[in-house]
Amino acid sequence: MGRAVALSAVKEMMTRYVTGEAAKIFDRIRTPGVTVNGDLWPVNYEGNRRHMLAYQAIALKKAGHFLMLTRPDNFNQALEKAS
Repeated sequence: MGRAVALSAVKEMMTRYVTGEAAKIFDRIRTPGVTVNGDLWPVNYEGNRRHMLAYQAIALKKAGHFLMLTRPDNFNQALEKAS
């Protein structure tokens, strides 16, 4: 059952991403957003800025998707900087 639930969730998420429905959610959020990203994965920074009141990104060099696990010290420093 767990596999079916996970696949259903991913399908729903990807459908909303592809149709643009997911991005529309951010149009209603009126608070600033900050992300901490690794630079090894693509991020559409300009697209994020179009959909958020204020958007700031902190990119860690040579970091992947799970940077909070692989680079916890750098990740925590970035979180401190963001707050």
